[in-house]
Amino acid sequence: MAQILDLGKIRFNWAGTYNSSTEYEYNDLVKYGPNLYAYTANASATGVVPTTTANWVLVTEGVSYKGTYAGNTLYYL
Repeated sequence: MAQILDLGKIRFNWAGTYNSSTEYEYNDLVKYGPNLYAYTANASATGVVPTTTANWVLVTEGVSYKGTYAGNTLYYL
């Protein structure tokens, strides 16, 4: 008889845009502002902002659209 081996989550789980009332668990991937973050803590939690490096890791930095160019606006790289 075959034995079933539970490997748990071995890939990211897309969880959508970050919501403070949602409970996130290991390898959940969320969009927060223009960036994507992966939840890395062992214990599930709610209300932990993705910029908290003890629970989240930045996966990729996005681009934040600033609107139509204006000559009197200061822009950063």
